[in-house]
Amino acid sequence: MKKTWKIIIGVFVLLLLVFILPGLVTRNVKIKTVTHIRQPLARVFVTFGDPVRLREWIEGFEKIEHIYGLPFSEGSKYRLTFRIGDKKMSAVEEIIKVDWKKHLMIDVEMSRGHVTADMYFFQMDKYSEIAGTFTLSGNDPVTRILLPWMKPFIKKKLENGMNRFREMMEKKKM
Repeated sequence: MKKTWKIIIGVFVLLLLVFILPGLVTRNVKIKTVTHIRQPLARVFVTFGDPVRLREWIEGFEKIEHIYGLPFSEGSKYRLTFRIGDKKMSAVEEIIKVDWKKHLMIDVEMSRGHVTADMYFFQMDKYSEIAGTFTLSGNDPVTRILLPWMKPFIKKKLENGMNRFREMMEKKKM
């Protein structure tokens, strides 16, 4: 009987370590996306940075408030408000880098985590391409532990958002 309890406790501790260890070892999670859009690069780049259009492609987006700096320029900050289910969530977005029609880097700080979106824009023959690298980190131990396990879900959400952006761009004449 004593041996059975030792085995049960050992298995429980092992499962706990397997669940917790990836979050303790990994400081952040990186997710890459690539989106092809049948529109000219200048139009894609300008529309991506247009706060008026965010509601059309970001799920749950409610509003954006300007905090600081010139719009769509390095150092500018915004407060974004989202609704996820019945919960309201806010985040502070700062534009870190803007290189016209080439590169856009944004930091987003939320209560439970931090996201850096590093996006490169390319003009191909018949389409524009956005290659994004999203680096996510948790601000608290629970979020850090859960982040590696949430990666597939978050990746799907990011891809869905980029697909909605592509659909919006390809559907409307601007």
